[in-house]
Amino acid sequence: MTSDGPDAKKQKSDDDWRRTSFKIADVNPHLVCALCGGYFRDCHTITECLHSFCQVCILAHLRQNKNSCPRCGVDLGPHPMTAVLHDRQLQAVVDKIFPEFEDIDRQARQARRSLEAPPSAPRARPRAAKTARAPEEEVSFKVEQAPLAAGEEPLPIELLDKPYLKTNGNLKVGQLRKYLARKMRLRSEELELLCDGEELSGEHALRFVKGTVWTKPSELVIQFRRAAGDA
Repeated sequence: MTSDGPDAKKQKSDDDWRRTSFKIADVNPHLVCALCGGYFRDCHTITECLHSFCQVCILAHLRQNKNSCPRCGVDLGPHPMTAVLHDRQLQAVVDKIFPEFEDIDRQARQARRSLEAPPSAPRARPRAAKTARAPEEEVSFKVEQAPLAAGEEPLPIELLDKPYLKTNGNLKVGQLRKYLARKMRLRSEELELLCDGEELSGEHALRFVKGTVWTKPSELVIQFRRAAGDA
């Protein structure tokens, strides 16, 4: 005999909530990149209008000097890269619905690493592999003063220990800005960081900057300047 009491109805309601289903066609418009027509890969969202695209697609669009959203045309200003941020939540939704795409990406990364490794390179011992950081996680770069405007005084770069730095590629631009500001005895908000003339968003990781903003074959260069209004 089954019970239809309040507890049984509540349990049934909870089970129905956990098993909520939907048609892929209903959510497709929210998970597809308008530039390539495929599901989001490394999803990035424009903060001005909240339209989302694949990272590769939106950066290729902005590099063509199109400083506007490709969907609604909202102007992103002279530094459009700072208006595009990694959207982990939306990408997690895509990966949850289509886990096979994440597996394909993982296999592609493994294949790329195997191609980049020297053919005769010996395998690291398992114990060493647990503590050593993978080479692709580190980013080397030079720090220098951005070109000064007329009448602008240079910042005290001599307080830095050295202009060449190496750090984990996942370090955020905002964290680097705090470090440099502390070295130069400034507040973090008094400093702006640039790469190849583009003002950098504090949310971007250095490996993102090196792989997308910096397009030159030479070593990465991060420039700093006094923030507007603090001169």
